[in-house]
Amino acid sequence: MAKFRPAENLSVAYEVLLFAENDYKLYQKLMNVLKNLALKKKRGVYDRDKAVKGVITMYINPAIKEYRNTFGLEPVNKLTKEYMARKTIRLLNDEYGLDKVKKSQ
Repeated sequence: MAKFRPAENLSVAYEVLLFAENDYKLYQKLMNVLKNLALKKKRGVYDRDKAVKGVITMYINPAIKEYRNTFGLEPVNKLTKEYMARKTIRLLNDEYGLDKVKKSQ
């Protein structure tokens, strides 16, 4: 289990991730991210650190924006976004088999 850092707002993270999983447009973005990560795994160029940055850019930021437009939300800090991205990647790893990928050199 990941260590809790005080700057992470876990309640916001869980709420936004749950919202994103249940929104069709955001779910489609998640599937596109999954396809990209699977392709990188197949090519042998998958990098976990770069995957976190890509998930933040392609999935987490649009999810936060959509949530903010729907319900209103204060700004989300960088550590919370990183936590959300790592949690999303863990979910993809567990459900879609990206867990045996090592960090590229």
